[in-house]
This record gives sequence, C-alpha cells and structure tokens, in this order.
Amino acid sequence: MKRYTAGLTGAPFLFYETNRCFELLNQGLSIDEIKQKVLEENIFNYKKTTSLRRSFTGIKKRLEMIDDELLEIYINSFTKTKKQIIFYLITKNNLILLDFLNEILANKIKTGDYEILQKDFNKYFNYKSEQYPEVAKWTEKTKQKLISVMKKILFEIEIVTDKKYTKIQKINLDFVFEEYLEKQNEKEFLYFFKVGD
Repeated sequence: MKRYTAGLTGAPFLFYETNRCFELLNQGLSIDEIKQKVLEENIFNYKKTTSLRRSFTGIKKRLEMIDDELLEIYINSFTKTKKQIIFYLITKNNLILLDFLNEILANKIKTGDYEILQKDFNKYFNYKSEQYPEVAKWTEKTKQKLISVMKKILFEIEIVTDKKYTKIQKINLDFVFEEYLEKQNEKEFLYFFKVGD
C-alpha cells in the first residue's frame, strides 16, 4: 500500500539553498556540519532563524539521499541538470508528486493534451482522497498548498512552461543523469520522461 504525506508543503524547490548545501557536502562537510553552517552563519541570507530551520529540514532529506556518484554528476552539471537531480530527490520523498507526474501529466502527453488546469489537480486529489485514508484527512487548505508547491516545482524544471501554470511539455533528461537512473532501476521516475519514446 502506498503511503502519501503532505511534507511537500514545507519543502519547496529551494534551488539556491540546496545547491549551496550540495557544494558543502562535496567539500567533505558532514550533514551536521552543514546544518551548523546554515544556522550559525546564515549562508542562505534569511532574515529569520525559523525560516532557516524550515528550509534546512527539507534540504536535509536531499542530503541524506544523494550518493557519491550522483553528487559527482550534480557538481559537474549545468543548472538545468542540477534542477532535474533536485526534482528526482524531491520525488523520492514525495510520492504524491511522482504519481501526479506519471498518472496525470504522462497521460496528457500521451494523448497530445498539453494543457494542465486547476481542475486536473483537484480531480487528482479527490481521487487520492477516495483511495487513501491519509489523503482524505488532509484539509482543503493543505491540498491547495500542495498544489501550489507542485506547480512551482514543475515550473522550476520546465515541465510547466508558463507563469499561469497551464502549459506542459515533456523534457529530456541529461544523458549522464539518465544513465545513473537506469543503473538504479528508477523505472517509476523515468516513466514520464520516456513517454512516447
């Protein structure tokens, strides 16, 4: 049985912050040392400590999940690929986003429908509420916050192409990153990117 959480509401894309933490990880710092640097030196230049803590909580999961091989790919990649890798790590912790990608967006692209509307998100969450008790317990406010974060993440990696979050496209993964995913047998993540191939 799948397990869904609403943790994505507190973990937006945070490219600059994640990138900074991955650079420190690559320099040999431990996750605890990175946390200390974030909180004590305010390397994100945030005004509030609470914001630092909240952001680092989401980033910490990414730091824990990235292995040495993927970190090397990340460090040696252009921004576009870096964002794809962050997206991959986000989906590893947020099944609600990965399933939306594969169940809704992949089907749209298969049928030549490149428009995504608010009602598509609402239908998806209604369906998940019927199937999974944990989703049914989420408030409407939580669901709408999730939808908002999902839209912004999909825009960040260019699957959603406009600021109104209505147009979608298939994107190509970086070749080296895709090879890594193939080796890791990440079929679920690769599904959307292979639609129509």
